[in-house]
Amino acid sequence: MLAHELCNMLDEKMLLIVTDVPNSDGAMMLRRLQYAIMKSTTDRTAALHERFAHPSATKKKEKLSTDLRQWREDLEELQASGAPPSKPTVLPSLKQLIGALRELKMPLAVIDLVKPGDPKAMYAVAVKKANEWAIFDNDSRITTANPSAYKIVCKFWKVGRCTKEGQCSFEHQVLKERRKVGAKMREKATAAERRTARRP
Repeated sequence: MLAHELCNMLDEKMLLIVTDVPNSDGAMMLRRLQYAIMKSTTDRTAALHERFAHPSATKKKEKLSTDLRQWREDLEELQASGAPPSKPTVLPSLKQLIGALRELKMPLAVIDLVKPGDPKAMYAVAVKKANEWAIFDNDSRITTANPSAYKIVCKFWKVGRCTKEGQCSFEHQVLKERRKVGAKMREKATAAERRTARRP
């Protein structure tokens, strides 16, 4: 009865695992299925351990956030599967992941001096830096196609004919500020002239 129910519930891939088992032996089918599932889980865990122990080094700071997230997910999955990585594996793995970034060398050296061998502290510093860089990457004022163009005032905007407004790669605000400063200076000069004109 159990064997018949199992055969009806299994898909084609799982049926291939139990093809040589007699249709009447449900217990043997269960053992064979359990072995196949354990083997695939063991293979996945072994591959996950390998990827965790030898991560690809992050070479661009823009990728650090996603690489750290993947590293953390791998660690959590290994811990949840009951096969956590050994403590001596975690720190070298993290160092290999983030060690290639020049901008992290100094903060990592300081953490290594202050809290030697502490992967949590190193991870916290790396995540903090990754979040800072992610903010900068999402800021359109910084990531504009031509950041140096902002120093040049838009010639069309000067005459009131710029149609790009927010998407213009040239400066609009500088001219407004100059006009405000110029107006204030003219007001001060006019006020000073009036005071001197009143004096006898």
